[in-house]
Amino acid sequence: MSETAPSPTKRHGLVTRLWHWLNFASVTVLFMSGLNISNAHRYLYWGHSGFDPSQAWLAVPRFPGWATIPGYYDLAAARDWHILAAWFFAVGLLVMWVVLLFSGRFLARNAYLSSRMDTKGNSALDRVTLEPEVRIFRN
Repeated sequence: MSETAPSPTKRHGLVTRLWHWLNFASVTVLFMSGLNISNAHRYLYWGHSGFDPSQAWLAVPRFPGWATIPGYYDLAAARDWHILAAWFFAVGLLVMWVVLLFSGRFLARNAYLSSRMDTKGNSALDRVTLEPEVRIFRN
């Protein structure tokens, strides 16, 4: 019996994997610090109703310490964590856009999309319909 070697798995490059882990960490910190910020005032309002709890349309339950960053109630620290994670997320996004623009991938992707246009110049999205006679996108 001969054993065949497993076929190599195509993986993303190191930079792409680091980019995704940075996004995962940033979004996780944004979410968990946002839960702590939500603990400061747990009522949600609609329109111009003010901030009187009797006019709230939803009272969100308080989130436990294990689900928040920091693990105890501290609005100032939670906002600091939130802003820090937002900066990492925003700077990472900006770096990705710059790399896409200068590497030519952004233009190549747009060239691919424009090559999929039909002969009238309408994109494939223009042919999406809800019902046979009703078009979503109209010229």
